[in-house]
Amino acid sequence: MKQLKLSLEVAALKKDFQNSRRIIAERERETEQARRREDIMGILSCHIGQAHAIGMGELYVKVFGKGWKHRINDTRALRDEIMALRSEGRRICHSTDAVEGGYYLPASDSEWDAFRNRETGQIFRRLKRVRTMYKFSNEEMMRQLQLVLEEAA
Repeated sequence: MKQLKLSLEVAALKKDFQNSRRIIAERERETEQARRREDIMGILSCHIGQAHAIGMGELYVKVFGKGWKHRINDTRALRDEIMALRSEGRRICHSTDAVEGGYYLPASDSEWDAFRNRETGQIFRRLKRVRTMYKFSNEEMMRQLQLVLEEAA
């Protein structure tokens, strides 16, 4: 009986230990995430205006302290952090311009408005494209359904 009680106590201690390790790991991730976000904003504070944008690769190296092999796949964590900052209300702009491309903080309200208008335009163009695809796919589905009904009759 004592051995069973001791085994249960050991199991409970193991579970507590595992929970503690999980909590500590989560706090470390949150701390690291907060540090990265502060680093991003600190670096971007030196890149005000589109003319002073910092490229994604360069920003990645500065924030994560390591290089990248595949520019898109390896920098996903950076883009995720930037999206999180934007979701918090931070005005982080980007440009795909070959010369002045990269991330930057807007230098003025007019620069922010220009960025916002570009983004909004892209959203509307994508919605229009999806609406058109939906319309045609719906029409095609209705034609096929009509053929099935005609064959059944």
